[in-house]
Amino acid sequence: MTRSKPNVVSLDPGPRLLSEPLARAREQLCELEPGATRARPVEVSTAAVIEPKAESTLCPRCNGYFEVEEHEAHSGARSRVRELKVRCRFCGDRRSLWFRINVPS
Repeated sequence: MTRSKPNVVSLDPGPRLLSEPLARAREQLCELEPGATRARPVEVSTAAVIEPKAESTLCPRCNGYFEVEEHEAHSGARSRVRELKVRCRFCGDRRSLWFRINVPS
């Protein structure tokens, strides 16, 4: 009897907690990416893509996926900004992701 080959899905370890120094380093890198702060939001064309984008973002601590807990709209003089408060489904890490809706002119 021959053993079957493991498929790619069974080889993927999935989300896992990282060592603390590595997790801190990844969080620092994450803070430099678009969407980490209100000053540097992710640019989107419509509000319909905001929550799917947030839920497909990987947690820097464990590579798990986020789930949206809160979705707030902030409007200023020049733009509409959305803040999504998210929580990692695996490790429970919480953070805010920022998006700006660019209306075509």
